[in-house]
Amino acid sequence: MRERGHFLPKFVFQEFNDYLKCGRLEHGFVRVKCTGCRNELLVAFSCKRRGFCPSCGARSGAVTFIQRFGSALNLNVHLHMLIPDGVYALRHGKPLFHALPAPSLSELTALLNRIVRRCIAAVSGHSRA
Repeated sequence: MRERGHFLPKFVFQEFNDYLKCGRLEHGFVRVKCTGCRNELLVAFSCKRRGFCPSCGARSGAVTFIQRFGSALNLNVHLHMLIPDGVYALRHGKPLFHALPAPSLSELTALLNRIVRRCIAAVSGHSRA
């Protein structure tokens, strides 16, 4: 791209550099201690970059990919998401999936209203409602 006079946006370089540091103790960590057995463990900081890092993008049980372009390679930021319709719980040391019921119309309406209020507050500069 550089040979043709085109350059990647700065955020692409920043995201990739952060990804290279993700989960590496030499780039920062926190020491955690079990109050029961008193064992200590070092946990490396993560890059928290959801768009590129496979580790950070998949920790919560849902997988989200940020796509920044459309089929014509135009700027079109949107999300592709895989979200389980349930939760996992450990049973005898193994994860067991428990399906959850679909949200009701009133729950979806309440969620939509909350999102709308927060979006309006964000663009108008007011605190979250």
